Amino acid sequence: MAKTYIKLTRPALRKLVAGEKVSEHGITFERQANGDGVFTVNVMVDGQRIHRVIGRESDGTTRTQAEEFIEKARQDAKTGRLNLPTGRKIALGFSDAADKYQVKLAQEGGKDLKMKRYRLEMHLKPFFGDTPLSKICTFDVERYKKQPCLSGCFPDLFGRARMSPNTRIKLVVGRSGNPSCDAKQRAESVERVE
Repeated sequence: MAKTYIKLTRPALRKLVAGEKVSEHGITFERQANGDGVFTVNVMVDGQRIHRVIGRESDGTTRTQAEEFIEKARQDAKTGRLNLPTGRKIALGFSDAADKYQVKLAQEGGKDLKMKRYRLEMHLKPFFGDTPLSKICTFDVERYKKQPCLSGCFPDLFGRARMSPNTRIKLVVGRSGNPSCDAKQRAESVERVE
């Protein structure tokens, strides 16, 4: 069903004076001092806040284009969410993947399981949480690598503690198939992580 607009109508937009704003259904129109109007969008899509400037009234931007942007963002999120492997109902999150990784290591006779479990539980899981594997990108890995050093730890000790989780991050980023991270970015992140 189409949304009906009460405040964000053409006559109401024309009556706005400089500095006034009107918001409705995630679309905001603001009249600027030069007489031009700006359309912005502020909506939640899949738990992520999307805040974008759509365009200026003088450039021909209309409320319809803002509505189309919101619809496109929701459609993209739906296709990304529904592009799942067969038999799985939800996208695999980092915490679940880490648990499965620990079980697999135990079955295959992995070494130093106690410390690997400690590093996962104390460092990686709190940082990445339940972020879907397909959403983890180079930027997230770099952010994780910088985060503990900002809290005052010694870089050489952190490097030693990070060695095992980096291997896991490399596996996650390399196999995630994230469309927002192209193959070159994944290869770069693997090189930086090693």
